[in-house]
Amino acid sequence: MKKGLLITAFGLLINSGFAAEFMEFGAKDFLQEDYKTSNWLFEMGYSSLPYEVVMPVYDGSYDKVKAKEDLSLSGLNLGFGGQIYFGAGFSSTIKIVGTHYRAFEDVTAKAAEDIDLDLVKLDFTHEVTTAEASGSLDYLIETSYFGVQPFVAFAVGVGESKTERDYDYDGLSGGDNPNPEIYDVTSKEKFNYNKITLGLNFISKIGITSFFSVSQYSMVKTDREIKGKFTTQAQQTPQRVDSESEDLNEDSSMTVASVGFGYLF
Repeated sequence: MKKGLLITAFGLLINSGFAAEFMEFGAKDFLQEDYKTSNWLFEMGYSSLPYEVVMPVYDGSYDKVKAKEDLSLSGLNLGFGGQIYFGAGFSSTIKIVGTHYRAFEDVTAKAAEDIDLDLVKLDFTHEVTTAEASGSLDYLIETSYFGVQPFVAFAVGVGESKTERDYDYDGLSGGDNPNPEIYDVTSKEKFNYNKITLGLNFISKIGITSFFSVSQYSMVKTDREIKGKFTTQAQQTPQRVDSESEDLNEDSSMTVASVGFGYLF
């Protein structure tokens, strides 16, 4: 599903690029001399991030939690920096990028269709925020109407994640699961990462750009804090969770695809 959205979004960006209002195609010259100098750059994009969430195991009547679960988050990123031109089509782009990813689920289930009673509630929110500095090597390929700029980039960054899961089952007398249940747990993590990126920029004669990139992340989780409580049918006394680890060294890797647009000025 996410891959399909990314492909569709990229296609829309490219198709938009061929509209006269966006890329001003149809002009006889790309005016490439404007981009054989150094320029400032602003970018905004969309990314999909797979992230492994760690939470206490739970086996409830209507909610089950695994010790580790891979989730897919959607995020918007903003970047600002400068492109330094070296000559012969080569340049380097140095920029700072911030990204906020989010996934959420809000479910309410009633006891019966004809009974106005909320029996089960689940509120799940997962957020990841990152900040990074990156540098790239770019090469401008000129056409009659626009510029194509393949690039390879390397970045280092830091990030934080917060996962909140609030499950509440009121119980139903006379049923198979008569007792109420609660799972109210929050997990916070800190991490650092580096990544290598391959991508393409498409540059219009007026400086508007669109891009597509694929990045390989190497992440190290350094801190984790888990707090909350939960009850089950078998254990009605709340079991409290309060743990904090500040010396984690958990490695993981992931692949992230991004699309977006920008402006050279």
